[in-house]
Amino acid sequence: MQTTFLSALVLVAASLVSAAPQEVPGEVYFCGKNNWVAPCKDLIFDLGTCQKAATFLDGGAQIASIGPNNHTVCIGYKSADCTGSSSWGFVFPGDADGGVASGTNFTALQSLVCYDKHL
Repeated sequence: MQTTFLSALVLVAASLVSAAPQEVPGEVYFCGKNNWVAPCKDLIFDLGTCQKAATFLDGGAQIASIGPNNHTVCIGYKSADCTGSSSWGFVFPGDADGGVASGTNFTALQSLVCYDKHL
């Protein structure tokens, strides 16, 4: 009886682990207001490819919260083509206040490039 119970417990635990969502390097969550308030969008970027900030939220809405997942690190630029010196760095859990607390207000964010954090 105890062996049957343990076998069933192992099967349930294995199914819960396999059902958990898998984080993908390059995945970033954006919101138009501080503290992850809508409008929001979850995007997966090609790693190492420059992305224009105007495309992150529908209608080019201003970005106030940026959150890469635990496998992603992103670098933000004031230029639209990821050139010049970087102005921001984003890692999990991200920045929920538009950069105000860190003194890096990102209202001027024009582009972003993301990488696999574990490489």
